Amino acid sequence: MATYNPIHVGYDVTFVGEDEKTSALNAGQKEFAGGINKDDITCAICHLILREPVQAVKCGHRFCTKCIGEFHQTNPEKCPMDWQTIQVFPDIGKKREILNLQIRCQNHEEGCVWQNEIRELENHLKNCGYQKVPCELKCGENVLQKNGTKVSLDKHIAQSKYQHLSLEMKHEIGKVKNDFDEKFQNEKLQIEDKFDRKLKEKYEEIQNVKAQCNQKLQKIERDFDAKLIEKHQEIKDLKEEFGKIKNDLDEIKMNDKTEEHFKNLNGILVNKNELTFGILRVPRCPYTFLIENFKTKFDKAKKTNDIIHSPHFFTVNGYKGDLEVHLNGQGAGKNTHISVFFQILNGPYDDLLKWPIPWKSYSFILLINDKEVDKYSSKSTDEGGKWKDIFKRPTGDVGEDLGYPKAFSHELVKDVTDTDKVAFKYNMTFY
Repeated sequence: MATYNPIHVGYDVTFVGEDEKTSALNAGQKEFAGGINKDDITCAICHLILREPVQAVKCGHRFCTKCIGEFHQTNPEKCPMDWQTIQVFPDIGKKREILNLQIRCQNHEEGCVWQNEIRELENHLKNCGYQKVPCELKCGENVLQKNGTKVSLDKHIAQSKYQHLSLEMKHEIGKVKNDFDEKFQNEKLQIEDKFDRKLKEKYEEIQNVKAQCNQKLQKIERDFDAKLIEKHQEIKDLKEEFGKIKNDLDEIKMNDKTEEHFKNLNGILVNKNELTFGILRVPRCPYTFLIENFKTKFDKAKKTNDIIHSPHFFTVNGYKGDLEVHLNGQGAGKNTHISVFFQILNGPYDDLLKWPIPWKSYSFILLINDKEVDKYSSKSTDEGGKWKDIFKRPTGDVGEDLGYPKAFSHELVKDVTDTDKVAFKYNMTFY
């Protein structure tokens, strides 16, 4: 059990008929005058007469309200006697019984003959002539207040003459200092008040000037922001225009290079009598696959998981393939994304091309009504990298495919109708 150091807050009194206070009674004496058992009126914590008594449920121990309250601050809901979990309630009957007990004044040894009920003790002590009060000169001693403190105070002062002379001088000096401090404080308050008024006037002037400056500054900032937005838009438009021109130039260069490349490939096929009109009609990258009636096909794919294949096309180097589109997703993109893959096919130029495909990058672009909505791309740093095995030459009509199961979120096409143009644009670059 934890130890507890009680704070004495009960009544420390002497009952009528006793020579000593109850706190000093022998432990074997269970009763005093009146036949009352002292255990019933003693706090189990401070061991004094109960003040504002409460009783614990279960064990029945009684405590002063303040004693048990302070004990429960560090030991919630515990009894300090037997350590049971308890609840306490005011003991009104015991309080009435205690307040009715007859006691002597605690100053009876000084000569006070007052006797009455405990309930009258505090009122009596306020006027008791034998109650000790601190010395008026604040020397630290307590003196009796009998005869209005005059007799006892004079006697007390005479016994400590030099100490009290020093205290009187200290008090006089204190009074002079207090008078000076009061006058100084009044002057200080007047000066501070005057200073505060002047400061307030200057502050208001500064605030007015500041407000005017802020208004002018805000106008300048608004004008500047408007000009800045205008210039940003002009720069953005120029960048877009430059980007389009660059893309057009790159496409022209690529087309020229591609045309020359296919001219050489077709020349070889001519010499081998393998060139056909069907080969010449196959489109080339960048290739755009338009899906008509997209909304209808999209809704159907959610139920049947249909797969859509684009017409065949050639990459810029002559590799043949098509696009495999899962509108309801495949694998990790099931039910949430459109999955798009590039599938390698057996082509007429395969004997003339490098294998595995030395690809540098590939990209899928989602177009809605000819506007780019989203893009997925992937790059390789070593002529195919880890995808070399996938991009081996097909042994049959169809080879492996490469793409992304979560290419485009369904959120991008949730508002598309059958009248909207939805297309997937594919391109691949090579080392």
